[in-house]
Formats: sequence, structure tokens, C-alpha cells
Amino acid sequence: MRSCIQISTHIYMVGSGEIGLSEEHDAHVYLVDAGTCCFLVDAGTGIDSRRLFENISSRMSLEKPVSYLLITHCHADHAGGVADLCQELNLQVGAGAETAQRISSGDDRPLALDVARREGVYPANYHFQSAKVDEIYTDGYIAELGCCRVNTFLTPGHSSDSVCYLVQLEEGTALFCGDTLFANGQLPLLNTFDSDFPAYRRSLSRLNHLSFDMLFPGHGLFLVSGAHKLVETIQNKLEGSIFLPPVLSA
Repeated sequence: MRSCIQISTHIYMVGSGEIGLSEEHDAHVYLVDAGTCCFLVDAGTGIDSRRLFENISSRMSLEKPVSYLLITHCHADHAGGVADLCQELNLQVGAGAETAQRISSGDDRPLALDVARREGVYPANYHFQSAKVDEIYTDGYIAELGCCRVNTFLTPGHSSDSVCYLVQLEEGTALFCGDTLFANGQLPLLNTFDSDFPAYRRSLSRLNHLSFDMLFPGHGLFLVSGAHKLVETIQNKLEGSIFLPPVLSA
């Protein structure tokens, strides 16, 4: 059984419920080889972290420690596994301030877990295990993780705590965007208390001023070239029509 997928020289997918890499409710989980160490982006649900551990361990043959975990937003498919991963791997966790507050509390409503559970997104008995964030990443914060420079951009819209990470790599610049962007152009809005269309339009405008080649979202396809064109295409659709592209519903 395949334990992970190598996407580029430095980027691996080590978790995803959509393609059977890990528990079925997990969003995509990425591992980035940062030269002297590795870091993860997002953490799955924590419903069954065993396969995720195994997939990450399969890349430990790189003989580089997996030292950091970056979280794109608080929703359970992305952040529910933080506690498990930290206990297993002793990771340093970085996230935005809102994300840190919500996952440390573990309360259903700030996590939008009340809506998701009611809609049957997660099992009725699912419990979000609260976790501590070690470092707050503010807007514009630059983290040096191994040999990688990681720029933080707050991008509210899908949720008010959504964050994108722009990572400089030898093979190009990658945007790890959680649920802020999807490769099919679908809008990431939900029927939750903090999903905000005007905020999303402002975030999209910010991203349109960035330069990046590759896009790694939390769901669906990823892009290994020409990714920036997607932002411009979505923004043009929103500005040029009163009709919205398809929207997610939780």
C-alpha cells in the first residue's frame, strides 16, 4: 500500500481521506522537506492518526526530523489531529492567533463543529481534542523553517481564522492555502457563523498580488505550475458577474 505521494522534489502528501491515504474525514496533510528538517501543513481530524503516523514515518528515511506543524485554520479535518501529532512527534506548532485560541479551547461553536456534526460531516461521537499552539503567526510574519522561508498571510473568508503560507522552495514558490482556494475554482464559503463573502473577496485581492507557481489546497487537486492564474480567474469571475461559482455547504 502506498504510504505517501511525492508531488515535487520537496513536497509530499502524507494524509488525505479523499484518496485513502489516511482516515476518511482527513483533509490533505502535506510534508515539506526543508533541508535540515521537515515540516507538516495541517493535521487531519485525529479520528485515527495511526496511518498518518505511519506515512510520516515512511519519510523519516530522509534522516531529517519532522520538527514543525503549520495549521491553516481551525476546522476539525485540518486541526483535529494536532494533539495526536504533537504527542507522537514532539512538534512545534505554528498558527494564526484565532486558530490558536479556538483549538486550545476545543469548543464546538468556535470550531464550527456544531454545524458540521449536525450536517453529518463527522461521526456523532466525534470529539475535538484541544491542543496548544507554540508560536502565533501574525499577518506578514516570516518563519525560517530549516532552509525554507515561510510567509504568513491572513486570508479570512472560508473562516475568519484562515491563513495561507507562501513557501520558497528550490523548485518554485508554493502556496499552502487550506480551504481558501480550490483548484477547480469553487468558492470555499460555508453556512457557518464566520464564513464571510466580502472578507473572502478582500483576501482574494491580496493573494492576487503574490507570485507563486504551485498551489496546495486542503481538498481536491493541487497545481504544480501556473497556480497564480487561478486567483486572477476567480477574481475576474466575481467582479464580472452577479452569479457566483459553486459554493461549498457544510
